[in-house]
Amino acid sequence: MSYIIKKGEVYERDIFSVKDKQFKSKAFLKEAKVYFMDYINTLLPEGYPKLTIFDDEEVYLPMLKIGKNNPKEAEIKAANELRKEWNQLADQALVEGIPQADIKKIKQVEIMEKARKSIKENGKAPGMFDQIVRNAIQHLRALILSIRDRIKEIGELTIELPQPVREEIPSSTEPNGSPVPARPEEPELSKKFKGYYATYKKLESTGKEIKKLEDKLASLQKELSRMTGFFQGKERNRIISEIADTQVEISQKRASLSKIAIKAKCGSVDDFYTKYNASKASHNEYKKKLKVWEDKYGSTENTSAPSEPMKKETPKKEADRVSAPKRQLNMVSMKAALEEKKAIVKVNDERNGRSVKKEKNRNAGLE
Repeated sequence: MSYIIKKGEVYERDIFSVKDKQFKSKAFLKEAKVYFMDYINTLLPEGYPKLTIFDDEEVYLPMLKIGKNNPKEAEIKAANELRKEWNQLADQALVEGIPQADIKKIKQVEIMEKARKSIKENGKAPGMFDQIVRNAIQHLRALILSIRDRIKEIGELTIELPQPVREEIPSSTEPNGSPVPARPEEPELSKKFKGYYATYKKLESTGKEIKKLEDKLASLQKELSRMTGFFQGKERNRIISEIADTQVEISQKRASLSKIAIKAKCGSVDDFYTKYNASKASHNEYKKKLKVWEDKYGSTENTSAPSEPMKKETPKKEADRVSAPKRQLNMVSMKAALEEKKAIVKVNDERNGRSVKKEKNRNAGLE
């Protein structure tokens, strides 16, 4: 069926209303990301790593996505390598003991503000942001070196793991007859401190290894700068090769820092130190409350360090230990039997000797 539109009639109409600006805002986008991330995480199997959303307030820089058949793929990869270097150096700075606030300040002042200023003055010029990140990396390296020098002056800072607290069952009444209040219960956050502390020590150990490699790299570079002779080409090539290998080792060690944090069920090294500091504060608060309670109501149990549990013997070792006395008895009985046989043989030999002597005497008489 055809319909002829008469002259003057409207044949086009807009069936959509005016776009709501709320759905174009960054706040709505962030809210939608969080909503879908939480929903997807509920569908993931147990033990599978959960999805996270990049937080602009962290010390890290986000990686750029490379689309399919992107003509700027090489440029984006180079930019991502720089961002990766910054992120790994930020992890190292956290392990070295630099506060998160100081790293965030360098990121804000040396990267974010300078990038805004550059865009305002020069537009989005290619390569400008990469240069800004390179300068920020140098600032962060300088901060790490200054912290190391400060630690050398005041001595190495160490943290001792508190001794485990033993459960005690005190008397239900005070000396004056009034009931004793319940022993302070350890919060869940405080209970996690021991596990976090083990991860903290792994990160600290890896940080020390990185420091040794960086010292080695500095000495190699210094040695290379002195190799200016014409006949030192072979030695120069050897040092250049060592420098390249050391740089690869440093990069691998820095990358392992985030893996250690992820293994501790933390999204990043920054996230780990946030949780570690919170659990440490909770543990210290619990220890204070417990000390006050013990000073007031006493401690009836020996709180010395527990002895190491005995290792369980394997079935073979246990059988050997049980059968050892039997083997000793068998050896004794074997020796006794051997002595008895020797005595029997000796008696038989003596009898045979006497019979031979009698036969000789009988033969002599017949002659």
